[in-house]
Amino acid sequence: MPKALGFTDKTKGYFPHKFSSEIHLNYVGPYPVPSDYDVDRMTVREREEFDPWYNEVSRGTFDFKKEASLYCKNDVDILTQGSLKFRDQFLGHPVIIYKDFEDPRSYYGFIRATVYPPRGLLFPVLPHKSEGGKLLFTLCRTCAETNNEGGPCEHDDEGRALTGVWVTVEFIKALEVGYRVDPYRLRTGVLPHQQAAVYIPRAST
Repeated sequence: MPKALGFTDKTKGYFPHKFSSEIHLNYVGPYPVPSDYDVDRMTVREREEFDPWYNEVSRGTFDFKKEASLYCKNDVDILTQGSLKFRDQFLGHPVIIYKDFEDPRSYYGFIRATVYPPRGLLFPVLPHKSEGGKLLFTLCRTCAETNNEGGPCEHDDEGRALTGVWVTVEFIKALEVGYRVDPYRLRTGVLPHQQAAVYIPRAST
């Protein structure tokens, strides 16, 4: 979790989970054998980090209560930092903006929009949920709905257009490979703590 969420694990070390049992609650003595640290399930890189650590600490004395307490406190610290990271992502309600839109690349969050996919793209970027409930990666909405797999697409932009909700990361990637946004069917929401946006197509008139 620390690596995935971008913060440092303050405690350097390992805990012998296989050694953890009621009969060892008051154990003070030599360090448990490496197999108690489940080394067989470690990756090559993890094992390369574990072996030097174990060779050094195993010269000392293992106090189960002390090590278990440190391990649990570190776990709580990691979960706390992780929870704060997630809180930052979802704190506050978006403020809806109806005009003066900025470039979609300047927002972070979710986007709901109508886009026109490029023709001939080998790997479509934006998923589309069909009327039948299937999640498809297509360059043409009409071809996807009619299950046209045998012939070339002859539909115009409106027939090919996709409307949906996407995260900004994939939406920006779509723009990079040629997707075009319909600027007349947008509405924006910005979260109060950062530039996050939601684009929603306006109701047709």
